[in-house]
Amino acid sequence: MSTEQMSSERTEPPVVARTIRRLSVPIILAWLAITALVSIGVPSLEQVGQASSVSMNPHDAPSLIAAKRMGEVFKESNSDSFAMILLEGQ
Repeated sequence: MSTEQMSSERTEPPVVARTIRRLSVPIILAWLAITALVSIGVPSLEQVGQASSVSMNPHDAPSLIAAKRMGEVFKESNSDSFAMILLEGQ
């Protein structure tokens, strides 16, 4: 084929590509509307966290009771969130 024949032959883009191009503005507006609805209608992660926060340890666990007692006796924190390091030697 010569270059003249190639330039005169035009192929149409696929149907999907033409449809997306033709509907690009409504698609973008739909995404913006969905984003706005989700932003307004769904609570933020901070709100969900505050409403659903629970203690990581059961309040009646012996380890938690002992840690709170140690906090009282040694005048330390009375928090139920803690990490304990135990050193043992001979």
